[in-house]
Amino acid sequence: MSQSTTQNQTSLPLHRPLKLDRHKTHHSITIRRSPSEVYEFWRNFENLPRFLKDVIDIQVLSPTRSRWKIKLKSGLTAEWEAIITDDEEGKQIAWESLADAEVETNGVVQFLKAPAHRGTIVVLSMNYEVPGGKLTEWSTFFTGEDPDTLTQINLKRLKAYLETGEFPTVEGQSSGRREEEKPRITH
Repeated sequence: MSQSTTQNQTSLPLHRPLKLDRHKTHHSITIRRSPSEVYEFWRNFENLPRFLKDVIDIQVLSPTRSRWKIKLKSGLTAEWEAIITDDEEGKQIAWESLADAEVETNGVVQFLKAPAHRGTIVVLSMNYEVPGGKLTEWSTFFTGEDPDTLTQINLKRLKAYLETGEFPTVEGQSSGRREEEKPRITH
């Protein structure tokens, strides 16, 4: 059974156009889990910091409202509140940041049944405005922390987590080279 939770009790169509269009990102990935499993995991916002890189906290304020906090490697931090504008159980969740938010964003995540019983196609479409203007925008792009790159990384992390229970990483691991093989810096 589908439930819709919105401010005006109307349901948004799948693949709805997004209002803010400063920057757009649209990516998808197939996960070997049922749409209802993936939806349930995502809908519990306390799960999101497990796989959303740079999201350090999400406070659930009500069934449709949450406060988000991110911290990028560059040290940039941002907080904002968002509201769910559409929630169709097992199918999609749409959101938007509240007026005057530090981060302006809206988007929709859809959970589509993959063909041949191969799980779920997760489609994430998002519009965003990077805080801090062009300089911040360029620095996040060059460090791989821009929203488009993070969307791709986060979908891969979600897939890894739901399929294996962990994330593949080389962070903190040695390079595997012996001391004498490491490049030497000379002046």
